[in-house]
Amino acid sequence: MTAEICSSTGDTPFPFIFYDTMGNTVNGTLISAPTSTSPLTMNSTVCIFPTANCGDVPTNNCCNLNKNSPDYDFRGNNYMFIAFSFMMVPLFYSYHLMGQSMTPEEIEREQQDSDGRKPKFIVNNRYLPSWLKGIFMFWYELGLPVYITAVVVLPIFLKLSEQLNMTVIERTTLSASEAFMVPYYTVFTFVEDIITVRVSYAMSQQDKVLTNQLIHAGIAGVIVTGVISGLIGTVLGIIPTTLNVLTFPGLANDRRLYPGCAIIDEIDESIVFSYWMMESWGLMGRQIGSVMIGFFYGAREYNIMGWLTSISFAVFAGIWFGNIQTTTNPLTLLGIGEIVMDYLTPSLLIGFIVSPMGSQIRERTGLNFSVKKVFSYLLRPLASIGGGGDNNNIHNEDVNNNRDNDNNENGDGDETASLLKEGLKIMFMDVIIQACMSCSIYLALNTDSAVAYKITALQSELPTYGTAYASGMAITAKLLGPFLLSNNMHGIFVKYIGCLMVCVLFLVILIVGTTVPFFKGLAFASGKNACAYASSEQCVNYFTNVFGVNATGGDFTLFFTYYVFPIAASMDAVLLVLRNVLLTCLDFDFMLYATFAAGLSYIPAICIARFLPTSFQNQAIAFFSAYYVPQFVLICAFSARLLIIARKLSTGEHGPWSKEQQAGKGRLASIVSRDGGVSESSA
Repeated sequence: MTAEICSSTGDTPFPFIFYDTMGNTVNGTLISAPTSTSPLTMNSTVCIFPTANCGDVPTNNCCNLNKNSPDYDFRGNNYMFIAFSFMMVPLFYSYHLMGQSMTPEEIEREQQDSDGRKPKFIVNNRYLPSWLKGIFMFWYELGLPVYITAVVVLPIFLKLSEQLNMTVIERTTLSASEAFMVPYYTVFTFVEDIITVRVSYAMSQQDKVLTNQLIHAGIAGVIVTGVISGLIGTVLGIIPTTLNVLTFPGLANDRRLYPGCAIIDEIDESIVFSYWMMESWGLMGRQIGSVMIGFFYGAREYNIMGWLTSISFAVFAGIWFGNIQTTTNPLTLLGIGEIVMDYLTPSLLIGFIVSPMGSQIRERTGLNFSVKKVFSYLLRPLASIGGGGDNNNIHNEDVNNNRDNDNNENGDGDETASLLKEGLKIMFMDVIIQACMSCSIYLALNTDSAVAYKITALQSELPTYGTAYASGMAITAKLLGPFLLSNNMHGIFVKYIGCLMVCVLFLVILIVGTTVPFFKGLAFASGKNACAYASSEQCVNYFTNVFGVNATGGDFTLFFTYYVFPIAASMDAVLLVLRNVLLTCLDFDFMLYATFAAGLSYIPAICIARFLPTSFQNQAIAFFSAYYVPQFVLICAFSARLLIIARKLSTGEHGPWSKEQQAGKGRLASIVSRDGGVSESSA
């Protein structure tokens, strides 16, 4: 019986296979469970595998899932790809409605606009035969689908790869780093979403003046915040004590809980230092890229943007997946891949715009990209503080050189102030939500890293089961919302929202159907690299706390924690879509107030998880669930708000979306009165 329990074969094989240094399968030894505070290990016997090769090697060289185990079943992720069949339906449905609602004259104008966006460097290239032009145009039109597919698929495989190829320490260290970095990024990334929405409105109204202002102001803003974030990250990273606190919280407690466990004793900050630094300085490139992607969205140049950003995705995928099996430090490899992608994306997008191939977009949008103008925005606060001087002369010269598009300093200042104000509202919303998750992660890490590891296991599966597909749906909201609202197609927008919500409901049903029958398989697949802790008597309690005695499960193990996973994944997907729809409606004030209320709801939830003396106290399922209390509050608030907005749109009432329309008309009228007609010159 002993041999069968700790063997990879037999009627009840051990769920994991262990290997020696030669790659041969080894069996384990049954011992009395070491002393522990966990009720799971009391009066029990556990398997350890002391002859397994579980030293300083990748987990796959030590142990892996046992395919002979009856619990080796996690096929649900294969069925999630069904979401591809309906995630784009709202977009196509809206295009169909627009076609039906247009008059013949409007259809002709739309066709002319569509033809005007076709790349002249292909269609007007006299060196290309017509059949080759057709092939190039066929692939050109696939730019947006390829981009959306990459946005959906890459996070899925990346998260799974991280969980499978990193050691437990590397994965929990990454999670701890992200617990700080993600809300830290969010503080400095408030320009991204607002640029996307505002440029979309400006382009829909043919407002070339505002488009040019927004892009230059946006890039200047993210350069400033990028430098500040890089400097702060560097200071925090070069102080070993600070870096340990941020990336290895609770390490001393873990060494007390698992005395003599070599895997924990060998931890040091060197494994995360390079990753930390690259993430700190990658933010600036990432946000310049976000500004440019927002511009391409607004200009409806989806296909060019799709292909250029897909190149960056492909380079990142090549760096990560091409080297993950041989790298000695996956965290450093991840940092290299991300910083290359962060700066390659804006380089490709800006390079295209300023190249001869981008002349068509420059003429149509009025964007005249100028490094000098970016720096004029950087120096403008100094000029206003100093009351003029050289900085003011730089600004005045820039304004005079761009008279048609930048009428006066007050106009630029108003737009910059508006951009900052609205962006700060978005920043507050994102910081509150991310801070709640960070708090849960840090409390879990300080309680027991095995508790935190169970949370990271669930997080690694979230893109696969919902959020990646919801991101694809959210992109359609960014594409369509501003266009439909700014062109007074309110009825179509309401129908689009209805169709979108039906598809989100289908996604929720799919999430539940593909996870509930496969809880055990999901737990084994997402937590498999914790098997290394079963290699020694000193570490086996960690393994038991994750999987239960001999990986048989039990209360508050990873299997138990997965009970909340379908709810969490569904809530993430629904909230992501609702957030983007409300953003397109420019309903920043309501979203701000609702997020503040949601943040307050987290306080009692996390206090219950941390301090209330119940069986759930300090357990992964409690910390993880506490984070979703604010999510639930926001879903209720955003859903109710969306119903009100839909009613107002249906009855022709005004709302936040109307302000940008009126502002656009006012800007256009001022240009007409000044120049005697609408200026078509580029900025």
